[in-house]
Amino acid sequence: MKPIREKPEEIFKEVDQGKGYKTTIDLFETVKRNEAFYTGDQWRGMQAETPDLLLVQLNFLQRVCAMFISKVVSDDIAANLTALKNAKAQENTLRTISGEIEAVFELLELKRQNRQHVRDAIVDGDTAAFFWFDADAPTGQAAKGAIRSEIVENINVIFGNPYSSRVEEQPYIIVLLRKPLDEMKDEARKNGIPESDINNILPDSDDNQEEEGDDNTLVTVAVKLWKDPKSGSVQAIKTTEHCLIRGKWDTLMRRYPLAWMSWEKIRNSYHGRSAITGLIPNQIALNKTYTSIVTQIRNTSFPKLIYSDQVKEWDPSPAKAIKVPGTIDISKVATYLQGAPVNPSVTNVMDSMLSLTRDCMGVSDATMGNVRPENAAAIIALQTADNYPIELHRQEFYAFVEAQVRIIIDMMRAYYGKRQIVIETVNQMTGEVEEQEKTFEFSTLTDENVKVRVDIGASSYWSETMQVQTLNNIFTSGVMNDPEAFELFLQVMPDKYVPHKQKLIDFAKRHQQQTAPEPVDQQNDAAARLAGAAAGSGAAGGGMPPYAQY
Repeated sequence: MKPIREKPEEIFKEVDQGKGYKTTIDLFETVKRNEAFYTGDQWRGMQAETPDLLLVQLNFLQRVCAMFISKVVSDDIAANLTALKNAKAQENTLRTISGEIEAVFELLELKRQNRQHVRDAIVDGDTAAFFWFDADAPTGQAAKGAIRSEIVENINVIFGNPYSSRVEEQPYIIVLLRKPLDEMKDEARKNGIPESDINNILPDSDDNQEEEGDDNTLVTVAVKLWKDPKSGSVQAIKTTEHCLIRGKWDTLMRRYPLAWMSWEKIRNSYHGRSAITGLIPNQIALNKTYTSIVTQIRNTSFPKLIYSDQVKEWDPSPAKAIKVPGTIDISKVATYLQGAPVNPSVTNVMDSMLSLTRDCMGVSDATMGNVRPENAAAIIALQTADNYPIELHRQEFYAFVEAQVRIIIDMMRAYYGKRQIVIETVNQMTGEVEEQEKTFEFSTLTDENVKVRVDIGASSYWSETMQVQTLNNIFTSGVMNDPEAFELFLQVMPDKYVPHKQKLIDFAKRHQQQTAPEPVDQQNDAAARLAGAAAGSGAAGGGMPPYAQY
């Protein structure tokens, strides 16, 4: 194994090597071009070359990408922790830790960031979520510190092995950040860097960043990460090209604090392929064809007035009289030259090109909202058919979010220490739900003690509607008289439809404990009624009441 380079100049040599690989695969130019076409700057640098044309663009790429984002991104994310030892005793505590993880998601606005991540993956080919720990962030208790995250573009992430996209198997990872100059100097002083070295922190520029403005106050900062071969913990260095910001330190983490996602994987490369890279020629052809049509209509399709040179001046005003010589036939004084018609086959070719391009992208009329389903069966059929082309990308996004959750748990284990958490418990005497404050040692969140399951679901409107309709049918069937069935009903109902759902579940458990168990035949009857109600939920209408009544 090669020794890890830790000097600023050596690290930036590795940065140059990484940029060289990106240049070899034409990543920088591809990203620039894709961003321009996505944002609508599709005639960049061509306006001056075509002054006689009426430049037109039909940006179908942006709309299709918006459809991809809405279909791939899910806000239904939950982390479920299960203790490998004494699972029953730690059930309430681990449920509270799951809530802490969801609170981190809300604090970091990761659900909003994930939409941007998917957008970047679609347009640029890849995206990265970079996490770090802010040790000075207030928490309202003695233990300070909070988890932070940042969206990093694919042009600013360098893998030690560029031929593999597996994050945890990388010999090292370098994350490039563009930071304010004064901020980095202050951070270097706090970390004990000599003032003579701090003077070497100078502003720089990077044409690949597409930064607007010329204030020249940003500096490129490289954060290098690698794993210690003995302990397995992640080591880090933060540096500019000629001066350290923070020397080598042990992050205490076992996972790289970076989640990586590619839209379309490419063999033997950690960079993926964008959804629009191969379709830009179609967008150009569509723009040029429509521009030619509009220019022809302007030049030739409208009637043109032709009048004799014996008429000194022609005034087109309807009330203005025009004087002509009396000996000339009026019909020979002026006439109109009829415009040339536009060949309808051109527009047919354009429509066909647009339709075929969308089909190749896996975007149907149902995706674009151009189909109106007539009943529940049609909704399910459309949803199922429409989900097939995007399913692989959705699973890739789920893996990306799962990596984020596992990084957050690893950072909690490494940095949170002992913190106060509030646990909801049920008083066995009164049956009431009580809140109990408890000190929890987050360092116990290890793979040896806790099993983590990340549940991510589709955020489709129709699938959620069908789920609620099915549960409503079960509720109105009368099977909820069985406390065990009622508990199961609450567990599968989406949280946002049942406020204080956990309290209802606890009530069902207490009621179940206080009542004698049903005979076997009654239990079978309850199960049969539950299955029958679920089976009948697919029918349209069904007389089901709106869930707001409950």
